[in-house]
Amino acid sequence: MLKFMPSLAVLVTLLGPAARGAAAGPVALFDEGHGQRFLAGRSGELDLSGLAAEFREAGMEVRIGRGRLDPAALHGVAVLVVSGAFAPIAPEEVETIRAFVGSGGKLALMLHIGQPAQSLLERIGIQYSRGPIHETAGVIGGRDLDFASTRFSPHDITRGLRSLSVFGCWALKNFNPEAAEIARTGKNAWLDSDGNGRLSPGEPVGEHALVVAGTLGDGAYVVFGDDAIFQNRFLGEYNRDLARRLARWLAGAPAGKSPSAPRPGGIKL
Repeated sequence: MLKFMPSLAVLVTLLGPAARGAAAGPVALFDEGHGQRFLAGRSGELDLSGLAAEFREAGMEVRIGRGRLDPAALHGVAVLVVSGAFAPIAPEEVETIRAFVGSGGKLALMLHIGQPAQSLLERIGIQYSRGPIHETAGVIGGRDLDFASTRFSPHDITRGLRSLSVFGCWALKNFNPEAAEIARTGKNAWLDSDGNGRLSPGEPVGEHALVVAGTLGDGAYVVFGDDAIFQNRFLGEYNRDLARRLARWLAGAPAGKSPSAPRPGGIKL
């Protein structure tokens, strides 16, 4: 096992495709340095090993990063996945991510709670709702927080997609002219802003965005209002096709540029 310690991050490389002599594809780094509890390297029902497998199927090399997101951590990386963060993304990390995307990288951000990613969302022109979305159509299992959507705008991720299912989702509001809301609820969905579990007077009713995708400089990003979308429990039955489309879209990203960091990092899966 080889260890590198650029900046404050500890980055470990294990046996992977390159070590076995196989050609390595674009590097996808799953961030696990912000309190994540649902992990790409584990196969529990709430983990992300199924999504990682789809990334590899699309030709990417999957790594895990457990340190800070600084230029060293993102050197040579094409795709950054930040799913289910529980600890705040620091301001300097936000700027590093923006520079990474601006230089050609791609970012996939999935929210479990919004606060840890709030600064990053604000910097790309997105707000998240105070309360979760409740739907009246496409409800799964009688629980109106869980529902399927078929309302999409054209994008490589959604083109030809039949449905997207969420399991407790924040509404997203896009204020960036270089981005679009590419998946939405029906017209009668509502936001539980006061947290009492029922529709109260004055709470917003209407279409709400589930997914926002946009561009920044030479790169691109996609934000999902729910991180359960790609968890193993919900992948096979509900969102496998979405995961494959996401993986193919992300696999087209070139490696981001980071002249201050000479070594790639992460744990290969």
